[in-house]
Amino acid sequence: MTLFVFVSVALASEGAVVCDARLDTPDGAVSVQAFGADFEHAMARTVEHAWLVAEYHQHTQLWAVFGGDSAAKSSLVSRYRELDASAPPRVPGYAVVEGSCSSLAVARSDGDWDASWSGTSASAGEPWVALELARRRACFGPYEPGGIAELTSCLGESAAVPTVRRTSLSAPSKTAPWYVCNAAGWDGGGASHDAARLDALEAQLLGASRMATGLALGDLDQLGALSAVPSLQAVGGASLSAELDAVRCAPPGRPLSTESGAQCSGAAAAVRLSPQGDLAEVNQVCHGAAVAPTYALLPGADPAIVLGAVGLAARCDAVCRRGFDAGAYPIEAGD
Repeated sequence: MTLFVFVSVALASEGAVVCDARLDTPDGAVSVQAFGADFEHAMARTVEHAWLVAEYHQHTQLWAVFGGDSAAKSSLVSRYRELDASAPPRVPGYAVVEGSCSSLAVARSDGDWDASWSGTSASAGEPWVALELARRRACFGPYEPGGIAELTSCLGESAAVPTVRRTSLSAPSKTAPWYVCNAAGWDGGGASHDAARLDALEAQLLGASRMATGLALGDLDQLGALSAVPSLQAVGGASLSAELDAVRCAPPGRPLSTESGAQCSGAAAAVRLSPQGDLAEVNQVCHGAAVAPTYALLPGADPAIVLGAVGLAARCDAVCRRGFDAGAYPIEAGD
């Protein structure tokens, strides 16, 4: 049985906090949750996680259209036609409502942590990171487009309290470096090496979905014969350890310095991230630079225009996300 207790922010920052939110979808509400270092951090991560679930939730309808479901196609076009192009949402037809937070009763420790989720185990320097690594691999690993019920069920399971794996032999650092990592071309960042690798892996999930959605809609806007459903590999590598080994990380404190300069829908998206760039910031800047300008093409009753514009926005967003680069991403000594 999982034990949750309400504690102060000071205590929560040393452990793991879980927050919940409601994702409103075209098919009804879905409950989501995510973990973080403290209440503010965990809620921000929960909101971002809800939008990630929204990305995957829309696959159900989109892939139904590929299966020849004319009603699904009509519903999809109708939903896109209702968009306010002056303030386009992160995912058309979806909304996120924040919920509440509580703290997991984890022990105090400066060591590493073990966590498990639905049979998958992970270790990290922070308990919340270990939980999220295990949850991501367990739930997105077997995901196939359209399997949203299984995905949300897995993501919503109760968390087993992480356990201390070993005690650190060195004193905790009093500095506050920022790490930047890259997973197969998708960037993330975090206040620790483990957190940054997790952020990059989650950026890969979201970026892959954006590109697959864009390619699918690019096919649908022809309103003719449909090609094969775009492939969507939720996770890569034979195991979590293999995934983590493939993530490249820059030295701590190194910012994502180059511009993402993708040319999309007639607008140049030249944007930079702050020295503490992460997936949440990438979401924000690429939405403003690549998605919002593309949605300006939406007005019009022709379904081909509607589908094409939304698909182009998704592809532009993906291109923007892959435009950042911290250089060679040299792996730190000892990693």
